[in-house]
Amino acid sequence: MSSIDNQSNSKFYHGDCTCVKTKCPSEIVIQCETCINCPVEVKQLEQAGWYVCDCTTFTITHEICKVCSKLRDEIDGLNEELDNLTYDLVVEIKMFVDCNDKLQRINEIALELRNLNRMLLENLIPRKAL
Repeated sequence: MSSIDNQSNSKFYHGDCTCVKTKCPSEIVIQCETCINCPVEVKQLEQAGWYVCDCTTFTITHEICKVCSKLRDEIDGLNEELDNLTYDLVVEIKMFVDCNDKLQRINEIALELRNLNRMLLENLIPRKAL
């Protein structure tokens, strides 16, 4: 197993959980430098048949835990919502708009995030140890 096959390689994940894993294929596309730096010109040259880029596509198979993966997806969604709420809150405070609903939602998100993190951490420890 290569070093990128484990969930523990994520900076947001503390280690491999004790849950049952499922093999999951992922397609990774690595763009070539030319396509990154000159995307419009490359498209035009490719359409004319004058250029073939060096972009590469790989399929890797890794093992994931669907339970922990779902928890991390929920955490990502809540983090995005929290970011948007915080941005809106700053704007609304400057305009003296009532922000009680947004402040309440921020509090709810904080509690949800703490519980989701707790569940992820519990999955690192074998059930009999809890």
